[in-house]
Amino acid sequence: MNRVKYLVVSIVFLGVDYYLRKISTDKFLNKYVFVACATITIIMMLRILFPDGFVLLPVIVCGAGWFVEALKFFNLFYKAKLHKIPFLKSVVGKKFDVKLLLAYAIGAAIAVVLSRSDEY
Repeated sequence: MNRVKYLVVSIVFLGVDYYLRKISTDKFLNKYVFVACATITIIMMLRILFPDGFVLLPVIVCGAGWFVEALKFFNLFYKAKLHKIPFLKSVVGKKFDVKLLLAYAIGAAIAVVLSRSDEY
């Protein structure tokens, strides 16, 4: 039953992500709320594969986002010449932003609240 719940939440947040990127023109929504919703979506999709017993999943996903931001902060993304790969350049972004770290953490916290099994 948990996998169905995670699938429904993933589909809902994929719709929200699509709206934020394709329809919305607000820069705050396009950047920070999108990152939080994308974090939730990734965690919920991984929860479909690992529904029980993997408590640190939100921490790992949030840590991966923070790692990418650290690469941008220390300019290692450009020193390793990873910016030449178009897909990575569009996913990672151009410059470091502290508010994105907060958006990753908020998305992970919301995913923790949504994935609690004693809610239903």
